[in-house]
Amino acid sequence: MNSFELYLQMQHPDTGTYFVKLQKLSELVYLLQPTDQTASPWARRTAQKQALVGRGRTLSPSFKIYLERTCGNVSHIYSPALKARQELPCGQWTSHPLPFFLSLSLYHCFLPPKAVVTIGSLDLLVMGTLVGHVAPGFGFLVIGLWHLVNHIRLYSINPDSYVAPPWFPSPLLGRHLELMLIMFGSVASISMELFIGPEAHQPFDADGTIPSNHLHNFEHASISLTFLIYAAFAVALDRAKLRNGDSLTQLLGAVAFSQQLLMFHLHSADHMGVEGQYHWLLQLVIVVSLATTLIGIGRPRSFLVSFMRSVSIAFQGVWFIIMGYVLWTPSLIPKGCFMNMEVGHYVVRCRSDEALDRAKSLVNLQFSWCLAAMAVLSMLLYLFLIKIYPEEPQYIPLAKGAVREEDLEFHKKMIDSNESLGHMGQTLRAIELEK
Repeated sequence: MNSFELYLQMQHPDTGTYFVKLQKLSELVYLLQPTDQTASPWARRTAQKQALVGRGRTLSPSFKIYLERTCGNVSHIYSPALKARQELPCGQWTSHPLPFFLSLSLYHCFLPPKAVVTIGSLDLLVMGTLVGHVAPGFGFLVIGLWHLVNHIRLYSINPDSYVAPPWFPSPLLGRHLELMLIMFGSVASISMELFIGPEAHQPFDADGTIPSNHLHNFEHASISLTFLIYAAFAVALDRAKLRNGDSLTQLLGAVAFSQQLLMFHLHSADHMGVEGQYHWLLQLVIVVSLATTLIGIGRPRSFLVSFMRSVSIAFQGVWFIIMGYVLWTPSLIPKGCFMNMEVGHYVVRCRSDEALDRAKSLVNLQFSWCLAAMAVLSMLLYLFLIKIYPEEPQYIPLAKGAVREEDLEFHKKMIDSNESLGHMGQTLRAIELEK
């Protein structure tokens, strides 16, 4: 059976030099410590001498190494970045320098007749995970603020007749702009997770099964799918003009939040580490979004329910953005922790239980500060908007057919009775004065 071992050497500013070992094509499996006895003597010596990736430096977005077997015990390695070939004797460790502060070590014994190995740099992998959290976080934040502003405006103008809609039509670029943006974002997220992000541009293994390093991609895509279903049917229900259309739309929104809660609760990612703490706190916010959506079906006139739902959706967005930056920006990782490659993506690990407890406490503090900030900002926004949109005065409608004659007669009698009561009161006061 043809096999090979491939090591990508890199150095983290906090954890030292690591060697990413590829046990099969295009799959980063695990990191080798410089002192690991399974690494070659050359690898251990190089780890002590070279610092290839330092703090603040960035790597090339990606590069490709083409491995090609020729004849006998001599093979060629070709790098498009170098535009050169180099002969590698079989069975020997060879250092092949690459640009952008990278070094590749190849142990060549039995190479496949033709193989293409694509290695994404550290920055590319980190940016992919960062953008995967920041982009949907920005979407949640925008939708949450859009709902919050419109609910406050609608309630402030006419609190007596307030009824919370599940979504708000846009005055610009079409009535269903909000729903179209949700559908576009969901489709983009599914495409990134399943087709654009994976190196083979498809998430399945060679035998058609789902590999373990793509499980989280399917989980994220499942969440996006339910939001796509919500937005698509919201448009359909609105165009059908059904009597219970708003309630059914709210129900679909609750299904989407339920799916989101389920996926994050049973996420294939780490549950005990720093990322798990972020996900656990995120679940608390999702529970609020789910509960207020369900309550809103039975109480559509409750402004507080709509207010809380909007704030919780915006809070989800803020927490996604913070999670994306803190977990996958090396300079923001808590002290005593580092980024470790596990099952195809980076996970924050800590060197000791004390460092882990400290990192989790920092996450809790971030959540509490965000909660306080969201409370202050939402209250300030409410106080600001009720001044911009004062309550409209209530008038008796005089449109043709809108008011019956007996209703007008009733209002006239009420006015006459009030006037007669006023005259009676004046007469009684005059009698008392005469006494």
